[in-house]
Amino acid sequence: MESGSTISISIPVISPSYGGAFNNTAEAMPGPSNNEELTPETNISINSVQVIAPVLEKSFTPDTIIEGGESELTFTVFNTAARPSQNNVSFTDNLPLGVILSGSPDWILSNGCTADFIGGIGDDFVGVENLVFPIGVESCTFSVMVTSDQIGTYLNNSQNFSNQNNIDTTQTSATLNVIEDTSNVDIGISK
Repeated sequence: MESGSTISISIPVISPSYGGAFNNTAEAMPGPSNNEELTPETNISINSVQVIAPVLEKSFTPDTIIEGGESELTFTVFNTAARPSQNNVSFTDNLPLGVILSGSPDWILSNGCTADFIGGIGDDFVGVENLVFPIGVESCTFSVMVTSDQIGTYLNNSQNFSNQNNIDTTQTSATLNVIEDTSNVDIGISK
């Protein structure tokens, strides 16, 4: 091989079963056998790939409750731009420590989508299995009631997800604030 030549190596990879942006970095490390190349940064290759999948959004309503109160955790799954038929969309949202379900998940707006909901009263997780989008459907929405009796701020973001398939949760985040209940005040009337 002549000085200044370029070599290209291709390694087939399999994308994850869920959506998002993924970086792959390969680096060649110069050594004595190649004259300690002076610019090793020329031997670094970074490739980015975007796995296109339905995108998930979520929110708490209200986002602030008193201890022991309830908030509705709403999930909206958005199909990809071409709105193809999708199947086997699955995810589990593992709730932050101290937050549990106070109801069972149910559709707000199915738009013809079908799914098996997971999680029930007292569980610290919620999600769907086998979510199916009919062709042409833009989104579907379901929700579940949650509660906490522990004062604090509960961040529920992309780090909370597991069992993902054909779903992009990389930008999914919501925060629940649980504040002290100060309504239990003794009121006295005097004459």
